[in-house]
Amino acid sequence: MNFTQLPKNWKQNYIMSDSTLYVEVDKDSRQSLQSQFEDGWYMEWNTEKIKAAFNNNNGTMADFVRYINDNKAYMKVYRVC
Repeated sequence: MNFTQLPKNWKQNYIMSDSTLYVEVDKDSRQSLQSQFEDGWYMEWNTEKIKAAFNNNNGTMADFVRYINDNKAYMKVYRVC
């Protein structure tokens, strides 16, 4: 599985589709990204989860972007290819 770290202008580059998967990991972990993934220390985000997680089950990509920006001190988000 290939991981792509989201660039600063990622909102323009990555449009959410039903097949898009984002992975959230701990920013300060001493484990490699692959180790965190293999050990289950990650959170998956897809269209269904984003919709359910924000705005009373009406979450949008804008809500997800806000969540990422509000928590970027604690986590990194990657697009899974």
